[in-house]
Amino acid sequence: MENEKLKELLRFCIKKPGSYLKIKNIIYAPKLFFINSVLFQLQKNLNNGLIDDVELSRCIECVYGYIGEEHELSFDNGTLQKVY
Repeated sequence: MENEKLKELLRFCIKKPGSYLKIKNIIYAPKLFFINSVLFQLQKNLNNGLIDDVELSRCIECVYGYIGEEHELSFDNGTLQKVY
């Protein structure tokens, strides 16, 4: 179930206007690469029991805000944080 939330979030981020820049046949997507890394780490932590559903939901909301350019993201002691 939670894996589906992460996949849905990645699909949303890819479709978000401005999430990447395409010039001819080259795609520049630094935000998407970062988001993919964040989602990979979240999935790993979820599989290892290091985070629960509440923390996963909080992190997903952080990523939505990041792709919507409401804030930046940072890892602080292994925890995803909003940076204003």
